[in-house]
Amino acid sequence: MATIMEKESLIDLIAYATSIVALRMENSEQYEELMDFLAEKRHWTYATPHEEIDLDSEVKPLQEMIKKYKALPLLPQFQKNA
Repeated sequence: MATIMEKESLIDLIAYATSIVALRMENSEQYEELMDFLAEKRHWTYATPHEEIDLDSEVKPLQEMIKKYKALPLLPQFQKNA
């Protein structure tokens, strides 16, 4: 069971994961699958009452995804010019 604020934090975490993937992955089948997964997760989170959200089981896979893709370099178009 999550509080309203925890639900908001989950929505923020989904948005952060989406940005991490978008900045580091080329457009590919894997990219599309990840973005579809994150869009579905966002939709589910908005549609589900906060009392029905198991925060731990929702946050852990997102944190793992963020850790995995944050280790990748930014795509060239998002790197600072030297």
